[in-house]
Amino acid sequence: MTRTLFLASVLASVAVPLAAQQPEQRIDRVGHIVAMVGDSAILNFDIQEGIIARAAMVRQQPPAPGTPEYAQVEEIVMNDLIAEMLVLQDALRDTTIVVPDDQIVRAVQRQIEQDQEQLGGAVALERELRSSGRTIADYRSALNTQYRKRELVRLYQMKAAQSRRAPRVTEQELRDAFEQQRAQLPMREATITFQQIVMRAEPSEEALAEARARADSVVTRIRAGEDFAELARRFSDDGTRANGGDLGFIRRSDVVREFANVAFNLNPGAISAPVRTQYGYHLIKVERVRGAEVQARHILLRPQLSDGDAIRTRARADSVADRARAGEAMAALATQYGDGETPLRGGPAPIDTLQRVFQLDLSGAEVGDVIGPIPVGGEEVASEFYIIKVLELEPAREWRLEDPQMNWLRERIAQQKLLDEIVQELRRSTYVDIRSS
Repeated sequence: MTRTLFLASVLASVAVPLAAQQPEQRIDRVGHIVAMVGDSAILNFDIQEGIIARAAMVRQQPPAPGTPEYAQVEEIVMNDLIAEMLVLQDALRDTTIVVPDDQIVRAVQRQIEQDQEQLGGAVALERELRSSGRTIADYRSALNTQYRKRELVRLYQMKAAQSRRAPRVTEQELRDAFEQQRAQLPMREATITFQQIVMRAEPSEEALAEARARADSVVTRIRAGEDFAELARRFSDDGTRANGGDLGFIRRSDVVREFANVAFNLNPGAISAPVRTQYGYHLIKVERVRGAEVQARHILLRPQLSDGDAIRTRARADSVADRARAGEAMAALATQYGDGETPLRGGPAPIDTLQRVFQLDLSGAEVGDVIGPIPVGGEEVASEFYIIKVLELEPAREWRLEDPQMNWLRERIAQQKLLDEIVQELRRSTYVDIRSS
């Protein structure tokens, strides 16, 4: 029997919104053991919950008990729960795999807020939970457990991928998986492929000096013992301020070079001197180091842009756009005038998304058009100007396996095959007893 992907079936079921669940499906809570994995038990209602969650993910009714379809899904869920338990037990034995409590708290809160929004508010959520015999505290506790399991498995799998090579994915496996997924895939939106030049407004020397002075002032307060996260909430000039400057776990590729060069050379608990990047001055604190990742906080002090800074940059961008329209190569212009960080080629990207981001009407765009400069960012004064050259326009259609965006499927199959190998190894060395369910 072909098994569905363990990662997609059991662990991803955590993310099924409450609004998509089926409260009319009552679960027998008179628990009896249907399987033992090591010293842990799988109960009959664990199987029932898994069957209902699988059906909810694809917006279908669960099969009726006693039918061949039910027996088939029951076997799949049983095997997935055994695999999950084997991995979790091994992950918990590994003291290098740690899930931060605050990360789980944030994930649970986001899910509850999404459920409230979908159902029409906090009262509606509590009413929905009561209809299935649960309280908001029960739901929060269940989400906490589920998200922690999912993160443990993710970190376990990430560590395994660093230490051993995943099995090769054959083209036939890829085609088979694509055919299985095709019915659930939405239509591929109309897309645009383009080249882009991003020109950033440069602050004046006076503005840079003022930002540096503010950074030095905050550093002094940190050295005097004030809390880094609280100072980030008060003074940081970016979207992480509400979370005390928390960036979570980051890799070098996630941040600009100047930031990475400092953050990845700090010891846990250390705080940097002001670090200048294209965004301003950063103060960086490393909380933890985990392999190739660091958990960091930062405080960003941006130099204030003036109308004059934006006007000068707009004039340069107008000139560059005119040269592109006259036939000069976008690559050469990007090298000379671009920000040095944004890739030249963009897309294929959904046209609707690009229109929302840039607040543009692209309905009349044609291949070869040069669009812009487009002012972006800044609350009062634009901080960037984009120049875009249209390379390709494609109408909405069904997904194809060769679409670049489908690369995720090959990666997921490889991850699943590696995890299957590990599960089989764990199963050979662990006591597993399946009883009648």
